[in-house]
Amino acid sequence: MGRNLLIFVVAVATGLLIFWMASPFLLPIPKPNAPLPDTARIDPSDPHPEKQILSDGSGDLNSSSPLPAPRSVNQRAADDLVAKRADYCHFLLQKCADLIADAHPADDDPAVLLLYAAKDAPNIVQQILSQTVQPYAYKYGFRHIRFYVPNGPASIEKYRFEAEANADENAVWHVFLH
Repeated sequence: MGRNLLIFVVAVATGLLIFWMASPFLLPIPKPNAPLPDTARIDPSDPHPEKQILSDGSGDLNSSSPLPAPRSVNQRAADDLVAKRADYCHFLLQKCADLIADAHPADDDPAVLLLYAAKDAPNIVQQILSQTVQPYAYKYGFRHIRFYVPNGPASIEKYRFEAEANADENAVWHVFLH
């Protein structure tokens, strides 16, 4: 029994010794993500080492602009859609200034377009819908539109909520007056 235990302990110790000697070859060595700074140029006695000249020749670390975070494919697609929607809103403001005072996507949902009419006329919502919304809004990714018309001069609020429209899967707009 004592002899078997001694053989077992020697075998375990030998196995651990072999693993310890072979581990540098068997396990990957972690590599740093970025090269280490050139320490030969850094003065350890300087109380403000961030102001020393960097290895790329630039000066102050604080003066360099931050690098933007990489954008994912979905984020870039969303950015493109936002830019296209902004172009549509600018188009509305330039070409339909007689009908529309302001146009922009809603803050809480970019697929919602907020249209502010330039005047309070009896059929202004239908006129805006037929001339500006139906031909283009669905194409630019808008699926819901809220219409606001100007209040009278005695009102505290400049605009009032007049109607909203939803687009179905066939790009047909359905208006709901309030």
